[in-house]
Formats: sequence, C-alpha cells, structure tokens
Amino acid sequence: MRRIITTAVVAFCLAAFAWGAAAQEMKEAVDLYNGAATSFKQNPQQAVADLQKSIEICEALNSEESGKLANSARKLLPDAYFYLAQELYKKQKTKESFAAMETSKTSSEAIGDMKRANRATRTLSSLYFQQGRQMQLVKNYVEAIELCKKSLQQNDRVLDVWIVIAQCQDSLKRYDDMLQTLRDGMDAAQRAANLARKTDMQVLATNHLKAEAIKRQEAKDPKGAIAILTKALEFDAHDATIYQPLAVAYASLKEYEEVIKNVDLALECLRPGEDNTGLYFMKASAQQANGDTNGACESYKLAAFGTYKSAAEHEMKDVLKCK
Repeated sequence: MRRIITTAVVAFCLAAFAWGAAAQEMKEAVDLYNGAATSFKQNPQQAVADLQKSIEICEALNSEESGKLANSARKLLPDAYFYLAQELYKKQKTKESFAAMETSKTSSEAIGDMKRANRATRTLSSLYFQQGRQMQLVKNYVEAIELCKKSLQQNDRVLDVWIVIAQCQDSLKRYDDMLQTLRDGMDAAQRAANLARKTDMQVLATNHLKAEAIKRQEAKDPKGAIAILTKALEFDAHDATIYQPLAVAYASLKEYEEVIKNVDLALECLRPGEDNTGLYFMKASAQQANGDTNGACESYKLAAFGTYKSAAEHEMKDVLKCK
C-alpha cells in the first residue's frame, strides 16, 4: 500500500513539475510576443527574432492556448519583416532588405493576409526599381536590367520600369531586346490606359528605327531602309515621319506607285497646320515619272508654296505645260 502511495506521489510531482515548466515556457512565449508587439517598428530585427522564438515555443507546447498565441505571432511577423526591410534599405543593405521584404510577402500569404502581401509586393517593386535606376546611373546596365525585371515580376504596371530596361538595352546595343521590351511595355501601358507612357515608348522605338533606316539609305541600301521602316510601322502606323522616308526609299528604287501610296499615307497623318508642300512635291515627281501628267500638275499646284514654290512652278510651266 505504501509503495502504491509513494508511486502516486512521485507521478503527481512529475506532473506538477511538467505543468510548472510548461507554464514557465508559456510565460516566456507571451513575454516575447508582447515585447515584439510593442517594439517591432523601433527595433524590427529583435522583434523578428522574438516572434520566431515565441512561435517555436508555442509549437513545442502544442496546447490550445499556445496555438492561439502562435497564430497571433504569425500575424505580427509580416509587419516586423516589413519594417526590418525598410531599416536595412536605409542602411544600404539592399540584398538583405529585399530578402526581408520577400519574407514579409510570403509570411503574409501563408496566413491569407493579402492586404499585407500586396503592400509588400508594391514595396518590393518600388525597391527593385529604385536600385535598378541607381545601377543605370552608374552605367551598370546588366545589373540594372536584372533589378528592373524583378520589379516587373512584382508589378508590371509601373510603366517607367519598362522604359528604363529599354534604355539600358539600348546602351548595351541589344536592339532586338530593346524593341521587344518596348512592345511589351506598350501593351502594359494599353492595359493601364496610360496613353502618355505608351506614346513615350512608341517614340523611343520609332526614333531608333528611323535612325537605323537613315543609315541604310545613306549606305545606298533602300531595301534595307524599307524593311526597317516597315518594322517601325508596327509600333506606330500613324506617324507621318515614317511614311515620308519610306516614300524616299521607294523613289530610290523607282517604285513610283509605292512612293505615291506612302506620300498619301503621310499626308493623312499630318497634324493640322503642318507643312505638306514637300510631300506634295514628292508625290508630283512620282506621278510625273509614272506618266500621270494631270495628277502631277495637281500635286505641283499644292506644292507651289514656300521652299518648293519656284521648283514646282518650273515643272508646271516649263516641263509639263500644265493648264
């Protein structure tokens, strides 16, 4: 009987000791959580460590009470990582900052807190872009492109990112990549209904292609110029300054119907008030070479102003004998 009583007492003491130890550990987990909850903005690095330790203790205790505390710690953890990322970025520890912000995002997603996940996503996009711009300014174009692409992975609606990538690719003479970036950026701008940014990217693409076409034309390669300018039309089919050099290139090949066609398209694209006399003179010359005297006379009449006045009048009076 005494042995049974003694065994019972020992078992009770062990249980009491275990309960006491668990209570002490639970208190430690609560203290860690409370400390983090009051200091995560001022000392986020310590708050992250305290929350992780609190969760670890709670998971080991595996009780209903500890489970509730662990959930509360998990809800606070994304905020602690968010402020830690900001603190690290201010200290110019960019890689560590990005890693902390990524953890803020993933820990938010793990608990289904999309509000905080989206906040981290937006901030990551901004941080990657800022760092990419800094790399561009110091002419580290490869690193700048990599960082800007990471920015787009977070949020492809920040349209300036597309432009910076294209500029860096231009600096690296990776022109095909640049043009594809601008195509993709224009699509993103279209989805965002941002006409101004779409126009900026159109201009970057078409200016590059027009410059390349001029080089081909100067090298007596009108077919090459035509191929490049045709590609430019994929970016902007309403740009008179693309159709005009196309007409010039076709004139070099004596393809007068194409000259007339492209001049007419250029005329359609001119803004009100823009000078059209040069285009009409080019059209008249093509019509004249093509044997269309009446058409040439009409076009020369429209060209007979300003710079082209004397030349147009000479063709009408002395060459074509226009009525």
